[in-house]
Amino acid sequence: MPNEWQPEDHGLHAWAFDPALTHSVGLYPGSGPIRVTAVRLRQPAQVSRIVWHATGYAGGLTSGSWAAIFDADGQRVGATGDMSTAAYEPVEVHNGGGAAITSPLTTPVTLAAGVYYIAWRMQYNTTTGDGPMLLAAESSAGSPPNFFGLNGIRRFGHYAFGPASPPSSISIAAMINGANRFWVGLA
Repeated sequence: MPNEWQPEDHGLHAWAFDPALTHSVGLYPGSGPIRVTAVRLRQPAQVSRIVWHATGYAGGLTSGSWAAIFDADGQRVGATGDMSTAAYEPVEVHNGGGAAITSPLTTPVTLAAGVYYIAWRMQYNTTTGDGPMLLAAESSAGSPPNFFGLNGIRRFGHYAFGPASPPSSISIAAMINGANRFWVGLA
Protein backbone atom coordinates (compact mmCIF):
# COMPACT_ATOMS: atom_id res chain seq x y z
CA MET A 1 0.00 0.00 0.00
CA PRO A 2 1.52 3.33 -0.98
CA ASN A 3 0.44 5.11 2.23
CA GLU A 4 1.75 2.51 4.66
CA TRP A 5 5.21 2.55 6.20
CA GLN A 6 7.63 0.13 4.60
CA PRO A 7 11.02 -1.23 5.78
CA GLU A 8 12.85 1.00 3.28
CA ASP A 9 11.37 4.07 5.01
CA HIS A 10 13.39 3.05 8.08
CA GLY A 11 16.67 2.07 6.41
CA LEU A 12 15.88 -1.67 6.27
CA HIS A 13 15.52 -4.19 3.44
CA ALA A 14 12.82 -6.26 5.16
CA TRP A 15 10.99 -6.67 8.47
CA ALA A 16 8.51 -9.07 10.03
CA PHE A 17 5.82 -6.39 10.37
CA ASP A 18 5.48 -2.66 11.03
CA PRO A 19 7.07 -2.18 14.47
CA ALA A 20 4.58 0.57 15.31
CA LEU A 21 1.96 -2.19 15.58
CA THR A 22 3.79 -4.11 18.31
CA HIS A 23 2.95 -4.53 21.96
CA SER A 24 4.61 -1.71 23.91
CA VAL A 25 6.27 -3.99 26.48
CA GLY A 26 9.37 -5.87 25.36
CA LEU A 27 9.73 -9.61 25.94
CA TYR A 28 12.82 -11.61 26.84
CA PRO A 29 13.62 -14.22 24.17
CA GLY A 30 14.73 -16.72 26.85
CA SER A 31 18.23 -18.02 27.36
CA GLY A 32 18.92 -21.01 25.17
CA PRO A 33 15.98 -21.61 22.82
CA ILE A 34 16.21 -20.70 19.16
CA ARG A 35 13.65 -18.01 18.26
CA VAL A 36 12.52 -17.70 14.65
CA THR A 37 10.76 -14.95 12.74
CA ALA A 38 10.07 -14.97 9.00
CA VAL A 39 10.55 -11.93 6.79
CA ARG A 40 9.64 -11.37 3.14
CA LEU A 41 12.27 -9.69 1.01
CA ARG A 42 10.35 -8.03 -1.84
CA GLN A 43 13.37 -7.41 -4.05
CA PRO A 44 16.98 -8.65 -4.17
CA ALA A 45 19.26 -6.95 -1.64
CA GLN A 46 22.71 -7.14 -0.14
CA VAL A 47 22.20 -7.82 3.57
CA SER A 48 24.89 -7.18 6.15
CA ARG A 49 23.01 -6.97 9.50
CA ILE A 50 20.24 -8.61 11.50
CA VAL A 51 18.14 -6.04 13.36
CA TRP A 52 15.94 -6.23 16.48
CA HIS A 53 14.34 -3.46 18.52
CA ALA A 54 15.24 -3.66 22.21
CA THR A 55 13.15 -1.86 24.80
CA GLY A 56 16.09 -2.36 27.14
CA TYR A 57 19.41 -4.19 27.16
CA ALA A 58 22.27 -3.94 29.64
CA GLY A 59 24.71 -6.15 27.75
CA GLY A 60 25.81 -9.55 28.89
CA LEU A 61 25.22 -12.09 26.12
CA THR A 62 27.39 -15.11 26.78
CA SER A 63 29.13 -17.62 24.52
CA GLY A 64 26.74 -19.62 22.37
CA SER A 65 24.74 -16.54 21.30
CA TRP A 66 24.28 -16.20 17.54
CA ALA A 67 21.86 -15.22 14.77
CA ALA A 68 21.46 -16.53 11.23
CA ILE A 69 19.40 -16.21 8.06
CA PHE A 70 17.86 -19.34 6.52
CA ASP A 71 16.14 -19.61 3.15
CA ALA A 72 12.60 -20.95 2.67
CA ASP A 73 13.98 -24.52 2.60
CA GLY A 74 15.78 -24.02 5.93
CA GLN A 75 19.33 -23.77 4.50
CA ARG A 76 21.61 -21.24 6.18
CA VAL A 77 22.58 -18.38 3.86
CA GLY A 78 24.26 -16.02 6.35
CA ALA A 79 25.20 -15.78 10.03
CA THR A 80 26.67 -13.54 12.68
CA GLY A 81 29.69 -14.47 14.70
CA ASP A 82 29.51 -15.19 18.44
CA MET A 83 27.32 -12.38 19.80
CA SER A 84 29.12 -12.46 23.16
CA THR A 85 32.12 -10.83 21.48
CA ALA A 86 32.54 -7.09 20.97
CA ALA A 87 32.44 -7.43 17.18
CA TYR A 88 28.96 -9.01 17.14
CA GLU A 89 27.16 -8.12 20.39
CA PRO A 90 24.35 -5.58 19.97
CA VAL A 91 24.79 -2.23 21.73
CA GLU A 92 23.21 -1.57 25.12
CA VAL A 93 19.86 0.25 25.28
CA HIS A 94 18.94 2.36 28.33
CA ASN A 95 16.45 4.94 27.02
CA GLY A 96 12.67 5.23 27.08
CA GLY A 97 11.13 3.56 24.04
CA GLY A 98 14.20 1.51 23.25
CA ALA A 99 16.26 1.45 20.07
CA ALA A 100 17.22 -0.68 17.10
CA ILE A 101 20.05 -3.08 17.89
CA THR A 102 21.98 -5.05 15.30
CA SER A 103 24.56 -7.74 14.84
CA PRO A 104 26.62 -7.85 11.64
CA LEU A 105 26.88 -10.94 9.48
CA THR A 106 30.36 -12.41 9.21
CA THR A 107 30.11 -11.67 5.47
CA PRO A 108 27.41 -9.65 3.68
CA VAL A 109 25.11 -11.78 1.52
CA THR A 110 23.10 -10.95 -1.60
CA LEU A 111 19.64 -12.42 -1.24
CA ALA A 112 17.03 -12.93 -3.94
CA ALA A 113 13.45 -11.85 -3.31
CA GLY A 114 11.62 -14.40 -1.17
CA VAL A 115 10.83 -15.64 2.32
CA TYR A 116 13.68 -15.93 4.82
CA TYR A 117 13.73 -17.20 8.38
CA ILE A 118 15.77 -15.24 10.90
CA ALA A 119 16.80 -17.48 13.78
CA TRP A 120 18.68 -16.46 16.89
CA ARG A 121 19.88 -17.97 20.15
CA MET A 122 20.69 -15.61 22.98
CA GLN A 123 22.45 -16.96 26.05
CA TYR A 124 22.42 -14.76 29.17
CA ASN A 125 22.12 -14.75 32.94
CA THR A 126 18.38 -15.01 33.58
CA THR A 127 18.57 -14.37 37.33
CA THR A 128 19.72 -10.80 36.80
CA GLY A 129 17.75 -10.26 33.58
CA ASP A 130 20.83 -9.55 31.47
CA GLY A 131 19.16 -10.46 28.20
CA PRO A 132 17.64 -7.99 25.78
CA MET A 133 13.94 -7.20 26.05
CA LEU A 134 12.84 -7.38 22.41
CA LEU A 135 9.91 -5.81 20.64
CA ALA A 136 7.15 -8.31 19.88
CA ALA A 137 3.62 -8.38 18.54
CA GLU A 138 0.84 -8.89 21.05
CA SER A 139 1.60 -12.33 22.43
CA SER A 140 -0.76 -12.87 25.39
CA ALA A 141 -2.42 -16.02 24.04
CA GLY A 142 -0.74 -19.20 25.17
CA SER A 143 -0.42 -20.46 21.61
CA PRO A 144 -1.43 -17.91 18.98
CA PRO A 145 -1.47 -18.95 15.33
CA ASN A 146 1.93 -18.52 13.74
CA PHE A 147 0.98 -19.48 10.21
CA PHE A 148 -1.89 -18.02 8.25
CA GLY A 149 -3.69 -18.67 4.98
CA LEU A 150 -3.21 -21.68 2.77
CA ASN A 151 0.49 -21.78 1.88
CA GLY A 152 1.86 -23.05 5.22
CA ILE A 153 4.46 -20.31 5.74
CA ARG A 154 5.29 -20.23 9.45
CA ARG A 155 5.87 -16.61 10.39
CA PHE A 156 6.96 -17.19 14.00
CA GLY A 157 8.15 -20.08 16.11
CA HIS A 158 10.94 -21.55 18.16
CA TYR A 159 12.98 -24.63 18.91
CA ALA A 160 13.18 -25.54 22.60
CA PHE A 161 16.98 -25.67 22.55
CA GLY A 162 19.73 -25.26 20.04
CA PRO A 163 23.42 -25.63 19.29
CA ALA A 164 26.08 -23.17 20.46
CA SER A 165 26.73 -22.06 16.88
CA PRO A 166 24.41 -21.56 13.88
CA PRO A 167 23.45 -24.88 12.28
CA SER A 168 23.81 -25.31 8.52
CA SER A 169 20.06 -25.92 8.28
CA ILE A 170 16.83 -25.89 10.29
CA SER A 171 13.69 -27.98 9.83
CA ILE A 172 10.86 -25.53 9.22
CA ALA A 173 8.31 -28.33 9.75
CA ALA A 174 9.78 -29.10 13.20
CA MET A 175 9.47 -25.48 14.38
CA ILE A 176 7.27 -25.21 17.49
CA ASN A 177 4.46 -22.67 17.68
CA GLY A 178 5.20 -20.34 20.54
CA ALA A 179 3.43 -17.54 22.29
CA ASN A 180 6.01 -14.89 21.37
CA ARG A 181 6.06 -13.19 17.96
CA PHE A 182 9.32 -11.23 17.95
CA TRP A 183 9.99 -8.38 15.52
CA VAL A 184 13.14 -8.64 13.42
CA GLY A 185 14.49 -6.92 10.32
CA LEU A 186 17.31 -7.12 7.78
CA ALA A 187 19.64 -4.28 6.81
